[in-house]
Amino acid sequence: MLNWDTTREEMDLIRDIVKRARALLNTDFIDLAMDITACHLNGCPLDLAGLLAARDADFGHDVLGINRHINRETGQLEDCFCPRHAVQVPTFTTAEQAAMDRGYTRNERLAESGRQFGIYPQAISEEPRQ
Repeated sequence: MLNWDTTREEMDLIRDIVKRARALLNTDFIDLAMDITACHLNGCPLDLAGLLAARDADFGHDVLGINRHINRETGQLEDCFCPRHAVQVPTFTTAEQAAMDRGYTRNERLAESGRQFGIYPQAISEEPRQ
């Protein structure tokens, strides 16, 4: 069963996205609103404000891609489609998470992770690169 529980803010943004899409793409309001809502709430959270403010090319890519690749029974995107305004969920290795917990910067976390796997140990070396 699909999740359709949006907040008022999400619903307002989706409505504005669909209005913009209709002006550009001549699509059905209800179908497109349901596609975007299903995508956002069932597996591919979207940066709705970013999508609404996107350039026409990026906006069209995401809206048309969602409309074309969404499975309307599950709300999941298929065929490896990923909208440009999908919310990025960071994933960290155990070493990166431990470094982050110690307050390291991103480069220091990457260097710590790299040392663990034997790659790019020079990232936080005190010696300058050659």
